[in-house]
Amino acid sequence: MAASEHDDIAQGLFFIVGTGRCGSTLLQAMLSRHPRLGLPPETKFFQEWDPMLRISDPLPDEASLRQHLAWAGTLWFWQDLALDEEQLLRDAEAGGRSARALFLGVMAQWRDRLGKPRLGEKTPGHHKHVERILELFPQAKIIHIHRDPRDVVASIVKLRWGGHSSARRHARTWAKAVRRQRLLAEQLGPDRHHT
Repeated sequence: MAASEHDDIAQGLFFIVGTGRCGSTLLQAMLSRHPRLGLPPETKFFQEWDPMLRISDPLPDEASLRQHLAWAGTLWFWQDLALDEEQLLRDAEAGGRSARALFLGVMAQWRDRLGKPRLGEKTPGHHKHVERILELFPQAKIIHIHRDPRDVVASIVKLRWGGHSSARRHARTWAKAVRRQRLLAEQLGPDRHHT
């Protein structure tokens, strides 16, 4: 794995994960008020970008990298990130066109924009990708948010994107996520996994 010029970002990196409607946005807002902590909008990197990158990580050439960035530009949340695509291309190229370098390039733009030395990332759905996160960032800390499942399910059912399925289905999804989190907590220990 080629070194990225932004490897310093990885040193204090933390990830906030959890089931949807768990309170992660509230925690993100509170942590963002700290003068040294910065969190961009949800990157959905490991949920959306990384599965495509894992087919060939690192990407074989600049053309493949450009093609991947063009595809990423079609994703609905890309606009929220407001990334300088040419800078991201340069950062990823300097880091060997790896998924790690691409993620660090995204985070570097947000570090510069926010002017804060330590960064975190909040995408609740990344609870399904903690193993991959730790593969790329072995020293990262994971903050797993828990909320009472009755509140989570009630909140999801009220939303358009959650209202077409049963409360029972959402409760099972929550329970599965919590079981997975508990296994990870045992594996990682209290220094790296927080609830």
